[in-house]
Amino acid sequence: MQKNAKDITNGVKYIMDVLSQVNNHFTEQLSPFYNLPRFIYRGITKFYPYDYIEGDLPKSPSEESVMNDYIRSGLSVKLQKDSLSKELCKEKIESTGYIRINYINTLEHLLINARKHYPEKYSANKSDLDVLADIQHNGGATCFVDFSKNILTALWFACNADYLDDGFIYCYDIMEDMIVNDALTYIKPSDEKKQIRSLLGQTYKETNISSDISQRFYLWEPFSNNSRIVRQDSIFMFGIEKFRVADHSIRLIRIPACQKPCILQAMRGLFNISAKTIYNDHIGFATSNSKNSLDNKPYESHYDKGYLDMIRGNFQSALNYFKLWEGSHKGNLSLEERLELSFSLAVSYKNIQLNEKVIDETIHDSERGFDYAENAFIEYGQVTQYARQILKRGNCDEKEREYYQRKCTRAYNGMMDMLYYMGRYQEGIKICDRIISDIEHGCLQKQKELITDEKTLPKGLNPKYCKIVKMELLNLHLLNTLETLDHLQSRERNLLKFWMESYYKDAISHPKRSHFDNLLIEYYKLIFDIIISKDSHITKEQKSHISEWREKFKNEKLTDKYDGYIIWNFKDIKDYIDEMDSQFEEKKKFLQYITAYIIAFRDEFEMQNWGRSHNV
Repeated sequence: MQKNAKDITNGVKYIMDVLSQVNNHFTEQLSPFYNLPRFIYRGITKFYPYDYIEGDLPKSPSEESVMNDYIRSGLSVKLQKDSLSKELCKEKIESTGYIRINYINTLEHLLINARKHYPEKYSANKSDLDVLADIQHNGGATCFVDFSKNILTALWFACNADYLDDGFIYCYDIMEDMIVNDALTYIKPSDEKKQIRSLLGQTYKETNISSDISQRFYLWEPFSNNSRIVRQDSIFMFGIEKFRVADHSIRLIRIPACQKPCILQAMRGLFNISAKTIYNDHIGFATSNSKNSLDNKPYESHYDKGYLDMIRGNFQSALNYFKLWEGSHKGNLSLEERLELSFSLAVSYKNIQLNEKVIDETIHDSERGFDYAENAFIEYGQVTQYARQILKRGNCDEKEREYYQRKCTRAYNGMMDMLYYMGRYQEGIKICDRIISDIEHGCLQKQKELITDEKTLPKGLNPKYCKIVKMELLNLHLLNTLETLDHLQSRERNLLKFWMESYYKDAISHPKRSHFDNLLIEYYKLIFDIIISKDSHITKEQKSHISEWREKFKNEKLTDKYDGYIIWNFKDIKDYIDEMDSQFEEKKKFLQYITAYIIAFRDEFEMQNWGRSHNV
């Protein structure tokens, strides 16, 4: 009895230490606007590296090795193991991984078989998400990664096995990853019924000016139709890309192996958390302990309510709350408050435009939609101005400076999204120039020295891609006004050629270009030469470029030095080319041909690189 009591006492101390560490992480936040519950948690009893197959694991891995590894779904682990032969396992040769199509196809086969063999349990009216959630909580390998909104639940999972090994808790700051890093988003209610293939396809970035190779991930809170989900306060994260811990807003807490038994005793004796309750199949027991909605708490401001609606995809409601909050302060807002408000308004305007129907049907949808897009663009512009003013004050410490640089970066990305959407390509070129200027000698520059190494750039923007995008935007502008080109005066035509030549020289002179970067630059230059030419036919010189590209790139290793690579989006330019009139038939066919070539090159690179542990 005395030993048991002492173990519980020690367990309480260890639990308090964990909670203290969580509190320290929470108080690290910079913005006073994100005081709402912002962490979710995941506990693991033992660290398994990405490239682990068989054999002994380190008893006490370093925090650096854990942070530089990946959080992986059960399906990802299963596919990697399936892709390795026994000989590869013995020789410990690194796996080539697997490609996206295998990942998606395996999920779809899992869903088909589940519905086929258990039609009553997994009826046709159950969404893919609901079926996968049930399979996940019954031990199946799906695309979901389990997190919990309850730190004690995560702590229990970090301690309940592998008693000779240290456990770990991932404390994931979802607010920072959503608002600052643009790496995470909640699934909107209107998307919950979509097929899993469609949802995974929506997790890509929207513009080409970002050099951030990590893609967006989804958060989804399942319905309370599974007692384990309810008891564990479950929330699922999933995406198509690998989730490298160090690339996201995650703090790590180590649970020493020697503390696990005491923690488990204390949790069972004082918190009623044990295997029996964690895996309880009686929904009534779990739901009796459910939490009240934050919407009912009296101390919340209109901004808090709007913020909650915004991150959950209720953008029209969020917009109304933000306006109420702004009106109640009657202009008495600090610079920091104005920045946060403008950013939240911009996000709401943008998503109403892109994702929701306009409620007021007395005005035509397209007219109202354009207003929302324009408002989003204006508010994003306000964010960049406010961030510039804050950073110029010079009283920001390093962490604050990084925060406002990231906010400015998000705003620039948002502005480019809206300009692409509205077809205002010439304005996009000006924004690219502003971004390049801000990175090289403006508010996005490092505080102490001029940036010379691209790895030290503020995460999310890269002047190299901005320079290439200027070439793309000029081509989009010409394709959008194709019918007017024949009427251009020589002076105007020569001016366009001068602009493209200057953009081309600027892009080609940028250091540290990859093979794909070079191909992009040549592709956009060739597109321009064909469009601007008065000749309706394709010249031999223009046709020769394809064979030159093939010869130049056929011997290059696609996996070599692609650290800055992103999934480049050719949709806009491809759509314009496909819509060209029959009078440009020869040009149209050739433009389609070279566009298909560069897309194929991109896809070949993507398939060979996705799933690798260190070469993404």
